[in-house]
Order: sequence, then structure tokens, then C-alpha cells
Amino acid sequence: MNEITNQRAFEVVADELASRGKRWLAAFIDSLIIIVIAFALMFALIGLGNDPEAMKENGALTIIWPIILLVTFFAINWRHLSKSGQTIGKRILGIRVITLTGEVPNVWSHIFRRYLIFWGIPLIPVIGEAIGFIGILLIFGSQRRCLHDYVAGTKVIKANNELQPTQETCG
Repeated sequence: MNEITNQRAFEVVADELASRGKRWLAAFIDSLIIIVIAFALMFALIGLGNDPEAMKENGALTIIWPIILLVTFFAINWRHLSKSGQTIGKRILGIRVITLTGEVPNVWSHIFRRYLIFWGIPLIPVIGEAIGFIGILLIFGSQRRCLHDYVAGTKVIKANNELQPTQETCG
């Protein structure tokens, strides 16, 4: 006897890619937040009796500034990145980063393969800025992924895409 039953099944809804504009605006929001906090930290550092001219002359600002920016970014966004694949800017705009298999990326690989590459490549003398610029231009392709997305195996989608229940008849 062939019995037909209804079973509750789940299928992944096709992920709707985040718009280029929302990705840019999220990065802009993140940058503003980081720069304001980093400037406050830098002024606190200089205010502790450090001579800004002396720091500039001996290269300390060149070394300290990027470190302050990176530490600030990760201190602010670590928890959100590890739980939902979102920075504050992405959260505000309702987008998030996922792996190509639809999962929240492992935060360590996410940081090293996505963000440090994004920030590190332009630091390479002469060709770094060109590679960084070309990497960003890749967003205009059909997959809307930048170089750091390809390297990290990620994409940015609208955050409201989750598993959706569907009815499936099995026999």
C-alpha cells in the first residue's frame, strides 16, 4: 500500500544579494564610527604627554594609527561578526555576510581572509593600490562580490533571508 503523507520540509530560499549601494553605505557607516573612536583614542594618546610632532618625525603615528583603526574595528564588531556576519553598518542597513554555503563565516577566517586582505593589499607599494581598486571594481559583476569576497568565499545578502518552511508531499 502506497501511503502519501505531508511532511514539513525546509529549503533554503535563494539568497537575495545586497545592493551595491547598501554595501558601500554600510562600509561608510563603519568607517565613520571607527574614525571617530580612533581619533578620540589618538587624542587621548597624544594628550598623555606625547609630542605629536615627535611622533610624526619618528614614524610612531604611521605605525600606531593603523593599529588603532584595526583594534577599534574588531573591538566594536567582533561580537556581531561572530554571531550574525554583520558589522554595525551592515546591521543598520539590514545586510550580512555569509559563506557561499549560507552560513555565518568563522570569525577568524572572516577577519583574516576578508578584512585584513581588504585593508592589507593597498599597503603593498606601487601595485597594492591598483589591486585594491580592481578588487573593489569586481562588485560590478553579476555576483556583486569584491576581491575580498572571492578570497574569503563569502557574499553579502539581505539579512532577512533565512530558512523558510515549505510543504512537501512525499510518497
